Amino acid sequence: MKKKNHGKRVLLVSAKADVGFNIAPPLGLYQLSFFLNERGASCDIFDQELENAEEYIDKAKRGYYGAIGFSLSRISVTPESMRFSLDLIWRFRRAVEKSGFGAFFIAGGQEAALNYKQWLTLGIELIFLGFAEKPMLEFCRRLEKKNDWDGSSSERDSFLEGMHGITFINATGDITYNPSEQFREGEFKEMFYDQIMKIDVPYEKYWDIYRNKASKVNAGGSKFIVENVRLYTASHCPRRCGFCNSQNFLPYSSGQDKVPITILNADQVANLILRFHRRFGAQGVLFSDDDFPVGSREGLKRLWELCERIIHLKGNGDLPSDMQMACQARVADFLKRDHDGQRVPNRELLALMRRAGFGSTSLGVETFNDRVLKAPSINKLGVTVQDARNVLDAMIGEGIVPMINIILGVPEYQPDELSETLVITLEYILKDCDVSVLDYLMTLPGAPIYDTDLYKRHYQPWTHPDTGETVLFDEYFIPEHPMMQNLVNNQVRVVREILQRINEAQGWQNKLQNKRIVNISKLIAAAYLLERSDLVEQFTGVLNEVLGEAHAMPTLLDFGTGITRVT
Repeated sequence: MKKKNHGKRVLLVSAKADVGFNIAPPLGLYQLSFFLNERGASCDIFDQELENAEEYIDKAKRGYYGAIGFSLSRISVTPESMRFSLDLIWRFRRAVEKSGFGAFFIAGGQEAALNYKQWLTLGIELIFLGFAEKPMLEFCRRLEKKNDWDGSSSERDSFLEGMHGITFINATGDITYNPSEQFREGEFKEMFYDQIMKIDVPYEKYWDIYRNKASKVNAGGSKFIVENVRLYTASHCPRRCGFCNSQNFLPYSSGQDKVPITILNADQVANLILRFHRRFGAQGVLFSDDDFPVGSREGLKRLWELCERIIHLKGNGDLPSDMQMACQARVADFLKRDHDGQRVPNRELLALMRRAGFGSTSLGVETFNDRVLKAPSINKLGVTVQDARNVLDAMIGEGIVPMINIILGVPEYQPDELSETLVITLEYILKDCDVSVLDYLMTLPGAPIYDTDLYKRHYQPWTHPDTGETVLFDEYFIPEHPMMQNLVNNQVRVVREILQRINEAQGWQNKLQNKRIVNISKLIAAAYLLERSDLVEQFTGVLNEVLGEAHAMPTLLDFGTGITRVT
């Protein structure tokens, strides 16, 4: 029996972040929605940070939507939020079933594209690969023309025939995988410059969340700016880190071994900064590319020229003189050869960046141990711990605050090697550096080490609401050393205990957690699980200094005792 496909609109559902301190508008989703609506498609956004699901589920019950799409990106969410996404998918599926109308359940993003085989068995019928703008537009135009739908897989096959950049289970039960098309000349600019120059994003609503809920403490070495925006200026990352899948999102989606990296030029990036300042009132910009300098001559030239453009815009009053920039980069980006052929920090570039307002730069250091740097899971070839220290010290000397990215649960770690990393991390925190800590090495589909059998894995279960079947999502790699196994298995629990005690002591139960406090708490927990009481005491002293800035009298908390140790 035919079902009338009443809805012609598409609903795009954002991922629900679960980090507690770093919420930001899902720019890619707003970009996709703008792209579709500007070309005549009908598209809504359900932004889970700002809205409640009930309104949209009610519309689904009334057959309002012809397709409901979910953004899935494991690298930016926790396993808890992945299970939340699954629960939400099935709430919407039940609503559509009750409506008597047909609707597609679709998904996109790195997790969906690189783990498509699993998601196509969990309630998602169609996955868009790579950047989804063009195939989604074609999908919407076909949906607009379709009036009846019997829900059969054969009819779905016919509906999707000839589309690029999609994957789905076909009528024979096999997976159809139609790679995305590569960028044509100028297409990246159209998507990430022309479109972004016109887009509207509810930044003020997100900034209000910070203003109303943020705990008032020192944000760290770098200046905290509420009115901050994120920009993306490169197609993908050039690096080959063992644990990361960002490098492979576009190559895998297009069926190619390698895809040329495309970047916006300095003038285009400067114009985006100016537009976001004038349109939204942005006082800070974070370039969220995995490696903003791109690690190439062209990328470094762009960075130099961009700094000159920003200095000029500030000099003539088009941008505030105190407007701050921040980016993500790699240690190797800031190394050059001196006259003797020795690798030294590029102080001229760092000085220019500081003049332009780059107050903070996030560096993928990952570990302060040379053996682990070259282990398969990290694979930071061509750089050493001394290189990292030289670049960090040069940044500090030029007035830039490094954000040091550290991974605790690297599977190759020995306890003394992680302790060594904690000692050096503490040294740089005391130099007023910021730190970002990953509790364990996530299993990211598409990463170079993901399909290897080098390491054991930890899994998180999810129970299917209709069948009762238990589905396992791999979450992180398990180290070989027993003490490191104990650390990764208990790190998150101990951190939660620490943060709960802080929130209770400070009266912050309904506040956003401060990023600096969260990350120092992670270091305390790691030191505790390594049985390094000396480091627990030292990191706790740093934490108490941060907490002391929130009140007239410091709150002295001792985390060396009272936390249940699980072995």
